[in-house]
Amino acid sequence: MNTATPWILGRKSFPQPSDEGVQRGRSTTAADRTAGGNRTISASFFEANIALTDDIPEFNLHDNRKMVYTRPRMLPPSKFFGTVFRHVLVAEGCIIHAERIERSVIGIRSRVGGYSVLSHCIVMGNDYFQRLQELVERNEIPMGIGKHSIIEYAIIDKNVRIGDNVVIRGNPGKLADHETDTYVIVDGIVVVKKNAIIPSGSRIGA
Repeated sequence: MNTATPWILGRKSFPQPSDEGVQRGRSTTAADRTAGGNRTISASFFEANIALTDDIPEFNLHDNRKMVYTRPRMLPPSKFFGTVFRHVLVAEGCIIHAERIERSVIGIRSRVGGYSVLSHCIVMGNDYFQRLQELVERNEIPMGIGKHSIIEYAIIDKNVRIGDNVVIRGNPGKLADHETDTYVIVDGIVVVKKNAIIPSGSRIGA
């Protein structure tokens, strides 16, 4: 594979520019370009990780002859509540109520609310679990993705809080590059920045 090696399932956050000299980075500016041409880092990172969901990916995580080792976190198993999965990788510690997830990679401790639909997404997950008391008592958007949301062609960085009824739609090659305090669009891929809060009812992208 000539793109960045996928580490999404175990990374603490989007890789930093100094990591292994590859600048797989957070892609938080539209100016980040690879040395080999006009393809952006976010596009390479996105494609490399989505390719893991192929039937037999080029970078095969399930090959006994080429074992991939990662740091064990001793997290609980993921829980699913009626979600339909099509070509999806899910890390440990997730709680998923979504209606459907397809062609996506879901990172550790991710939470997805009921009736939400994700397609061609990389969700980095969360650094910690929120306590039930915190979720009930605090009048704020919890970490993860809320109910009735639609997210397509997007990278969701760590500890992001996305409310209910949010639509985030990337459109590779067709959306103009754009950056705000909470997200950036690069090559049509929407990247929601680490710790960003996306209010309920928001519309981003196409």
